[in-house]
Amino acid sequence: MCAIFGYSGFQDKNLIKKMSQDQNFRGPDYFNYFTDKKVTIGNNRLSIIDVKNGSQPIFSEDKKFAIVYNGMIYNFDQIRDYLIRKKIKFQTHSDTEVVLKSYLYWGDKCFNFFDGMWAVCIYDTEKNTIILCRDYMGQKPLYYFHEKEKFCFSSKSDSIFLCEGLKKEIDKDAIGQYLLYSHIPAPYSLYKNIHQIRAGEIVKYNFSNNELKKKIYWDLSEGPDFNLFFENNKDFQSIFNKKIKEYKTSDVGFGVLLSGGIDSYLISKYMNNFSKEKISTYTLGFDDKSFDESRYIKNFKEFNTNIFKLTDDEYHDNFFEIINKLDEPIGDCSILATYSLLKEINKKKRTKVIVGGDGGDENFFGYIIFDAYKIALITKKILPKFFVKYLNKLLSLVPSSKKYMSTSFKIKKFFEYLNFDENKLCQAWMSSLTPDEIKELTNNETNFNNIVHESEELFKKNKNKIKSSQQYFLKFYLASVLSKVDRASMFNSIEYRSPFLSKSIINFALDLKNNYSFLRKKIFLKKHFKKDLPIELKYRPKHGFAFPKSKIIFNENILSRINDDLLLNKNFFYQKLESYKLNKKDYGQYLWNEITLNFMLQKKI
Repeated sequence: MCAIFGYSGFQDKNLIKKMSQDQNFRGPDYFNYFTDKKVTIGNNRLSIIDVKNGSQPIFSEDKKFAIVYNGMIYNFDQIRDYLIRKKIKFQTHSDTEVVLKSYLYWGDKCFNFFDGMWAVCIYDTEKNTIILCRDYMGQKPLYYFHEKEKFCFSSKSDSIFLCEGLKKEIDKDAIGQYLLYSHIPAPYSLYKNIHQIRAGEIVKYNFSNNELKKKIYWDLSEGPDFNLFFENNKDFQSIFNKKIKEYKTSDVGFGVLLSGGIDSYLISKYMNNFSKEKISTYTLGFDDKSFDESRYIKNFKEFNTNIFKLTDDEYHDNFFEIINKLDEPIGDCSILATYSLLKEINKKKRTKVIVGGDGGDENFFGYIIFDAYKIALITKKILPKFFVKYLNKLLSLVPSSKKYMSTSFKIKKFFEYLNFDENKLCQAWMSSLTPDEIKELTNNETNFNNIVHESEELFKKNKNKIKSSQQYFLKFYLASVLSKVDRASMFNSIEYRSPFLSKSIINFALDLKNNYSFLRKKIFLKKHFKKDLPIELKYRPKHGFAFPKSKIIFNENILSRINDDLLLNKNFFYQKLESYKLNKKDYGQYLWNEITLNFMLQKKI
């Protein structure tokens, strides 16, 4: 992994080094840059592939193109072989050069041929154009600023403000998005004048006329993208085998984050099958059994299993380490667990590459919310709205619980939003607050209907609502998870890979007609891998990698450091804190979001 950054329209010989230092953790192995007085581009490198020759920027033979790149293209060998047959010559064995040569050969179309994760800048010296592109899932971050003749981009939004004269102005629309999605989705950022490139988007800036053009090369809500390098293969086993082999490609070794679920187990098992020695797996344990999955991991004797447990003081210290490095607020509290686990791995110098199971639940309907949505579509036709309102009043009398996904939490959440429009129901369930609460918190400045407009359109255009819910979680919820794992891994200078986010697997899942089965989660994976899965895994309830957020929310040292003047609504915050403390209603997600945002804003002023 790496960091990329650069600018055009002004000269500042020290800025490129400052941008590098600000995000050194993303690529501590090597820093280099190129400038021709019109454009300056730089790269921090975490050396994984072709460690000796893969340093950046990389140039075309005629020096008319230069590239800086952050990511990993897992099918780069296949594309490289194809281009070699077309008489294209290569100087390195890195995937970076494959990206550049692919762009020279195919132009924008090349990005549809890549399987992996990336944020890339290609500088075309002849056309005076900077080409920026982000991968189809948005695994790697990329931000830019454009005003008149000034243009600046970076893997980290904070680095852009190292440019002189840029003012920090908080974007209130972005705050509304944050309250709904628990992260700030593209194209928003925390600031009004900083834009985030969308997943699957190309942005081109021509500095000779200051023209900015945007283009989506693939939107998964339109269905699979079958092409020259992605055939419509119905044999999932061959796809899975191939991707596991590709995703373990590394010159520095790898390990796997192993939870108690089937996704990470299957990845671990098949990577183990394709390795000469036992692979190393890593797990974080908790004293609270409702959060702890390590007790299941102990039974997996076929791997070299490593289980870590941390003290409350260590979590407290890690929380502030994350805050100090974050450039955008992330409301997924499992960032603390993920960061803490990766920190232990990094501390012991175990590996620079970690593989995880992200994407399996979204592709193969692993969340309980899919069943809840199915039930809601039926129930809404049967139960009158007045009855649902009455039932909600009764349920409000039931105490909440701070346990992981308690039964009371799920039931109360289900009926609280049952009267919502079916095209907004999933969004409401995933929100940290009700629409009325969001209005109250923001003094009527934020409207729920405006926030969910884009995701609502996704549901409207598809008659198959369950399929729409799959696309919603792939496009809108998964973005939060990917933002979390990118930061948690990069803060520890570790590359994080997710085989279930392979374009081949996403294509397969989007195209599969019988992927969803009511009350039988991940039915396709369980049937397909029935010989590989231990019996206890087949019937275990879904359990996400979560963190007991109350450890942070009620920590007196943390509460004492909150700046009341920076709270969105002081009275609202302390009311919800008290309600959560007394188990009246579960406001844990909102409180985590607000506390994280508060500490972020303290850094910004």
